[in-house]
Amino acid sequence: MLPICPIGAKYDATVHVAKAEAAGARVEPLAIAHEIVVGANNKVTAIRFKRPDGSVSEARGKIFVVAAHAIETAKLLLMSRAPAARSPSRTAATRSGAIC
Repeated sequence: MLPICPIGAKYDATVHVAKAEAAGARVEPLAIAHEIVVGANNKVTAIRFKRPDGSVSEARGKIFVVAAHAIETAKLLLMSRAPAARSPSRTAATRSGAIC
């Protein structure tokens, strides 16, 4: 597979994806994260995602990294609600509903 940048000057996640898969991670190709699931203890418990066929599933783990660029990360945080924060004014972003 060729890197996105022919001289390798721009970051391409294929190296790190391969390392993650070698360590046991599973990649869901073409899936779109649409909600961060926050438990009663205000900790992330899963990420809900949609597959191209429309089916919805959850990725569960102990550690979650949200790295979807500036716009999509903020959008995902704003679309996600903590259990005690189901009102539009509070999101999974912070307790105050702000994205810092």
